[in-house]
Amino acid sequence: DSIPENELISLTDFNIKFPDKFSVRIDASTTVQQLWHSVHLRYRLSLERKLIRYDYTPFDNTQTPMTIIFDDTVDAPRAYKIDRRTGSCVIEKFAAINSLLSILHNPIESLIKYESFLISKPPDHFFQHTGSRPCRGSILCSTFIGQISSFPLDSDDNWLSTNIEWGWSKRFIDDSESNYDYPVYLNLNLYKNMNEPPANVHYEFYDYRTDVHL
Repeated sequence: DSIPENELISLTDFNIKFPDKFSVRIDASTTVQQLWHSVHLRYRLSLERKLIRYDYTPFDNTQTPMTIIFDDTVDAPRAYKIDRRTGSCVIEKFAAINSLLSILHNPIESLIKYESFLISKPPDHFFQHTGSRPCRGSILCSTFIGQISSFPLDSDDNWLSTNIEWGWSKRFIDDSESNYDYPVYLNLNLYKNMNEPPANVHYEFYDYRTDVHL
C-alpha cells in the first residue's frame, strides 16, 4: 500500500508473458508440506479453444496419478479427469476447482484453481520491480512483487494479505535487448498478521518449452 497505484507495473511492461503454447514442470512445497510435489502443465490457446493439461499425483491417501484436462472450447467446455492407474476417465461440463482448499496442504490443486490469476493472466498495474538477484544457483533472476488482500480463499485459514513474487530470467543473459523468457519461481508469502512471520508456498519451474504439440 506504500506504492502509489500509478507507479505499479504490469509484467507485460517487461515483455513477460506466457505464450499461447507452452509446457513446464513445476515443483511445489509449503511451510506445512516441505516434501516437493510435482505437476506437469501443458497449455495451448487458440481463437476457438483453450486447453490446459495437468499431470500429477494428489497428496492424499490414494496416491493415484491423475491427468486433468480443461477444454475451454467455445459453447462446449469440458473437463476430463483421468485415473492413470486404471485408465478410467470422467468427462464433465467444464468447471474450475471451486471448492475451498487449504493452500498449505494442497499447493498443486490451488495452482490449478488460480492458474489464470497466477500464470496466464496476472493482473495489470499490480507489481513492483525489485531488481535482480541470483536464484537457484547461478541463475540471475529479476523479481517482481505484488500484494493482494484476502487471497486465497482457504478452508483452514483467513489470510490477511499475500505477497506474490515472480522470478524470471533470460536464456541469453549477455544480450541486453533480449526478453525475459524463462520462469524460474513463483513465491507466495501469506500473512494472517503483518507482525508475524508469513506462511509460504513455493513453486519452482523446470523444463520450460514452447516447441510443444497437441
